[in-house]
Amino acid sequence: MPQVPIGYVDVWMRYLQAGDPEPMYTSLGFEIEEPPFTQANALALSNFLNDCLGPVISGDVNWTGSLCKVGSDGGDLIYEVSTFDPGGVASAPLPNNCAVLVRKRTEIGGKRGRGRMFIPGVSREGVDGAGMLNTGTKNAWSAATALIFNANGTANTNVGQPVLFHQTPPYEPSVIVSLSVHPKISTQRRRMRP
Repeated sequence: MPQVPIGYVDVWMRYLQAGDPEPMYTSLGFEIEEPPFTQANALALSNFLNDCLGPVISGDVNWTGSLCKVGSDGGDLIYEVSTFDPGGVASAPLPNNCAVLVRKRTEIGGKRGRGRMFIPGVSREGVDGAGMLNTGTKNAWSAATALIFNANGTANTNVGQPVLFHQTPPYEPSVIVSLSVHPKISTQRRRMRP
């Protein structure tokens, strides 16, 4: 993937599931409102994202921090946040290759205008035998992802709306207009890496 464009930050949230030493990641980009983006902004933004997602993630899955990649002339600047914060759902998670699929939509048509997030930690109790989220679980995840659009109203995050980065020219990111939770869980053959 090309480096993060100047004026943007790509946040990689890192999770560990109990008994599994290999981290799992999910990422989301944002436009920076007033450069520079600092370590304090990275901490505030990471905490904000965990405040949104943590309550719907299984307590056996821990948020262990994040990497915030900030676009700059000399290559990405990296701010790291380290922590250990268990999810808020008192139910065991599905196996570690299972994730909630959140679709990123922009106003651009076609494949270029769409992206995906795979978020680990969906609880076993929230999913039926066919992999479908039950109504309460889907509603909780939808509410959690909807909160992400308030990042630009949260103190010290220094970001605007979430954006979708592109891997082919033109590289100018597109503003995400909706994050929608797919009703069926998804599986990953291999894990994302920052």
